[in-house]
Amino acid sequence: MDLLGEGPGAGECSFDATASDVSDAGVRITAPLALRPGQCVRLRVARGDDPRGGGPRDGALARFVWVAQGRECAIAGLATITAAQV
Repeated sequence: MDLLGEGPGAGECSFDATASDVSDAGVRITAPLALRPGQCVRLRVARGDDPRGGGPRDGALARFVWVAQGRECAIAGLATITAAQV
């Protein structure tokens, strides 16, 4: 279960999300579902979108710490986590 009591079982992420436009300012996350604090995602880094190699590695796990929902997008804070923390 995720922190909100919904979603996959222990040790599983809520869904995969694509990380693109990686820069010092952050990353753009494209996800199939609305974002909520506590959700765990597996990041799939879009090919060529991390020119310096300083962003998340492909397959990295992350948890949404906070989410500010807008009209067409959301801004969220992510914390990288290990599989044991899922």
